[in-house]
Amino acid sequence: MFHQAGDKLKICSYLFMIFYTMKSLIFRLQYILSIENLFSFSKDIVFAFIVSLLIYGCSYIVKLYENKNIL
Repeated sequence: MFHQAGDKLKICSYLFMIFYTMKSLIFRLQYILSIENLFSFSKDIVFAFIVSLLIYGCSYIVKLYENKNIL
């Protein structure tokens, strides 16, 4: 049912991190020199990192579910 879904979730976590950071960078590029926007950009990076870690963790749970002999 979940044929290699864990590996696909890992790829999704990497893609989310890259695309969310690039989106934030593109929208804030013109105002990046101000301290407030630089701080907001760093919060966006932390948010993207945390969500990516959650997706990455879910990939391990799915992998354990796929390989029930590991449990």
